[in-house]
Order: sequence, then C-alpha cells, then structure tokens
Amino acid sequence: LLEKKCLKLQYNYNRIVDIVNEMFNYVEQSNKEVGVIHLSAEYIMEMKARFEDVTTSAEQHMQTNIASISETSDKKCDRPGKLSTRMKKKNRTVKNDETVDKLTPMVPSKTLIKLKEMKEEEEVIMDDVIGRLNYTKIGNCLIKSASARLSSLLLQALRQRITRIPIESAGQVLEVYANNDLLLLKHLKNSVVSVITSQGDNGNDTKEELCRLLNSIASFNLGRNYLLANNQGKELIATLTMALKTKKLHHYAGEHVLATLQKLSIRSSVQKELIKLGMVEWLSIYLGGKLSPTALDYGCALLLNLCLDPSGRSAASRVATIFTTTIANLISDHKLQVCTYINGILFTILGIAQIKARVKEINLINAVKEKINNHHCKDDEKQLPIIYKILNGGKHKELFIE
Repeated sequence: LLEKKCLKLQYNYNRIVDIVNEMFNYVEQSNKEVGVIHLSAEYIMEMKARFEDVTTSAEQHMQTNIASISETSDKKCDRPGKLSTRMKKKNRTVKNDETVDKLTPMVPSKTLIKLKEMKEEEEVIMDDVIGRLNYTKIGNCLIKSASARLSSLLLQALRQRITRIPIESAGQVLEVYANNDLLLLKHLKNSVVSVITSQGDNGNDTKEELCRLLNSIASFNLGRNYLLANNQGKELIATLTMALKTKKLHHYAGEHVLATLQKLSIRSSVQKELIKLGMVEWLSIYLGGKLSPTALDYGCALLLNLCLDPSGRSAASRVATIFTTTIANLISDHKLQVCTYINGILFTILGIAQIKARVKEINLINAVKEKINNHHCKDDEKQLPIIYKILNGGKHKELFIE
C-alpha cells in the first residue's frame, strides 16, 4: 500500500514538473512578442534555476524514501516460509528497482551554474566600472540635485558597492572612493555632506542614504582614514554634530550619523573635537528621551568613548545634575540592553567629586544594589559589585587595581 502511494506521488510530481516547464516555455515565447509586459531574461533564468533546484531536491528525497521502503519490504519478507512469499519478495524488489531507476539522479543545476557564472562576470565588470567612473561628475550631480530622487538612488548604489560584496572587494572599492574623493571632502563647507545635510524636509530620503553611506564607510579603517583625512575631519564632524543638534536628520538618518560618530570616536582626536562641540552635554539630554534601541545603543557607546578622555569627564562634571539623572534612569530600566556602556560610563566618572556628590543626592547606590540582585547580563555581574563598593566609600583606584 505504501509503495502504491509512493508511485502515485511520483506520478503527480512528474505531471507538475511537465506543467511548470510548459509555463516557462510559454513565458519565454510570449516575452518575445510585441505588446506583452516583458520579463528580463535574467529573471526568467533565475526562476528556472530555483525550480530546478527544488525538483532536484524533491527527487533525491523520493529516491531515499523508495530505497527505505525497499529495505523494509526485504526485512519483512526475509523469513523461511512458502515459495509464494519469496516470489512476492523477488517481484517487489524488481519493481522497486525499476521505480528507483525511473528517477533522475541528483545533479547540479546547469541553469544555476550558468547564473552564478553570469553573476561572477557581472561583479568583475562592476569592479572595473567602479574604477572608471567620473567621480567629479558624481559629486557635482549630488550637490546640484541634493534633494532629488536621483541623488538618493545614486547614494544607495554607491553604498551597496561596499555592503553587498566580500570585505576584500569592499576595501578595494573604498580605496577607489577615497582616491577620487567621492564626497568632495576637500571642498570642506562645499562638500557633498555639507550640502545635503543642510537641505530641508524635501531632502529627507537623500539625507538618509547619505548617512547610511557614511556609516558604511566608517565601518572600515580605510574609510575612517578617508573621512578624517582633511584637517582631521573637523569640518565633517562639525557638520554632522550640527545636523544632529538642529534636528535636521530624522529617524534613521540620525541613527546612522550617531553610528558614524561612534565609529570615528575610537580615535582620540575625534573624541576631543566632539567634546569641544558639546556632545557630552547634548548626549546627556538626548539619552534621557524616548529612543529606538539602535539610537540608544550607539548613543551610549559614543558617550562612553567621550568619557574616556579627561576633557570628556570634565564636561560631564559641568552638567552633573542632568548627566547623573540620565545615567540613573538608564541603569534603573532593566529592559535596556546597554549595561556594558552604562557600567563603563559609571566606572569612568565616579572618580569626579561633583559627580560623586550628585550620585549620593539621588541615591544611585540603591538602584545599583537592586540591579545587582536582578542583573541580566554578565557585565552587570562583574562590574556592578565594584561600582557598588565605590559608591559605598571605596577608593576608585584601589578597586580598579583589584
């Protein structure tokens, strides 16, 4: 009975394969006719490749099942008994062998192999094209039509040449971008970044794509070198921080700029510049608002980087009231997954007299004690007991050595 069901399933499967192949032939034929909505040859080829892969996998699955049915039948019939039983076993085995032979063995899809070869050739061609683009024209186009849909799509395409290829190839593309000054950063106040970020609400899509591109570039050491090459990136940093403070960057654009600044702030020169521009004070207020997980994550990480610099800690002491209130709210919210950054910030600033005095006023020690009892990450388990000892009168330096 099971064997009959399997044969019927195979018959139905072959019928479906025939129907789909007829459909592909019809689509290919109608695609050549005038007045019909045309599909690209690459799309049809990709669909055929996917279908062939699915059918190959299904055929292999059926082969395995039929072979297992054959083995089960052999075991059931392998008993000393009547001749008729042995004959049935023999006939069944022959029938099963014939059924298995009807199935096509699993072979790599020729269409899929061809498609992969085409994609590899396309990548080689694209890499060659990237090297031959006129980057002066691209920069001028982005500046002249800063809020246009074309600029948004162009920035997206430039970003995807970094994010959708292997890291080694991305490095080569970034090198081309840097050598040709893609964003015209040498022009300082007339750079692509300055012009686009100064646009109104009409240019929100372009701003977002620019910020995504900046974030992608800043993810690489070579990219950070490019962004900070002209006067240590002071003009770029000033432009981005001003855009954040004046709320010219909405939602995703702001998040990507925060991420960009955080990645750049691993360098001490950038830390000092951001502190001069008042980012410690701004973050103290910003992190107290309702933020997305991404904005909160990068914002806390950026604040930690700034607090590692002595001038950053001095800036925090000047706004001790709002700074400690924000940190207290963040540490009290057990849902937030930024414990590593918050603990790091606390550990770096608790040696400052103004901060320590303010912390005692708001009874931060109680929030820390409660968090120790309900910690939800390994960093809390390691760092909070030390922070608690500092708040309880322990010496900062001695506990650090411990």
